[in-house]
Amino acid sequence: MEKCAIWKDHKVVGYIDLTEEQKGILNKVPGIGVYFGFDRTTRPDKYAESHKQT
Repeated sequence: MEKCAIWKDHKVVGYIDLTEEQKGILNKVPGIGVYFGFDRTTRPDKYAESHKQT
């Protein structure tokens, strides 16, 4: 299980624990109105690159 951000209208509205398989299935449901993925809280490493000093 992995903590995923619940995205709606480009904003995180909550968090849920999902497996990769569950996340993939839910993200393919048409008309669900939300997306399950990562954000700065669940995957800060994905955002670290944009803040590095050169």
